Amino acid sequence: MISNLVGGTLLDAMGASSIIWLLVLGNLLHTTASFFLPADPRLIDNRTLGKGARLDWKQLSQFVQPGFWLILCSISTIQASHSLLYAFGTIYWREIGISANMTGIFWSISVFAEVILLFFSKKLLGRITWRALLIIGAVTAVARWVIMPIQLPEYGFLILQMFHAGSFACSHLGAMFFISETVDDEISGTAQGLYTMLNGLTMSLATFASGFFYGRFDGDAFYLMATFGLVSLAMLALARLFPVGHIGAGKVDNTEPSA
Repeated sequence: MISNLVGGTLLDAMGASSIIWLLVLGNLLHTTASFFLPADPRLIDNRTLGKGARLDWKQLSQFVQPGFWLILCSISTIQASHSLLYAFGTIYWREIGISANMTGIFWSISVFAEVILLFFSKKLLGRITWRALLIIGAVTAVARWVIMPIQLPEYGFLILQMFHAGSFACSHLGAMFFISETVDDEISGTAQGLYTMLNGLTMSLATFASGFFYGRFDGDAFYLMATFGLVSLAMLALARLFPVGHIGAGKVDNTEPSA
């Protein structure tokens, strides 16, 4: 959040040519800080890190369930709807006359809203289902991208950026809650890896397409991002036709997790 605010101020003062040097400085600070990270407590007493259970094909094949992948695709589609904002949000705001300093505040407030929701995530666990979180994420994404092309006053975009807590954070929490309920802890890393892989693939394709969309439609391209939320809701509804069995390190349990 601080870097967004400082970056916007410096961009206003130094111009667009300073961006590359700001990125270089940020990476140097990141690298320097990594040398001061505390040691892993499991290594202080010369203890080795434990190895996870080895997976055989029978265990991995449990992930080959249509419902499991439909839900992951639904989540990844919500996340991919942010691609246009990430790639062209700053350019869009500058083109409609918003300063780089205020743009930095826009980015900061979205991160702030996300962090606040994630901070209280443990209190949400058990009170709201993963499916409800995904529905909130998709609906918020639709509303966010439908409003985005409207040339709002600065405070309007400031409020709209708070929707990030819904479109991004709720969908991410829904993914984590879904994996937690569906997959045993011993192989949850595999499930998260599959989710990350699919999320990265979907986001990269959407980002590539965003360049074409923005070049052709400018800010109206956000309406196309709204359709991603609708597609996500459709996949989430379709997933109900394919119950997801519990995925464990041992035997398969065909009981669908609560939603």
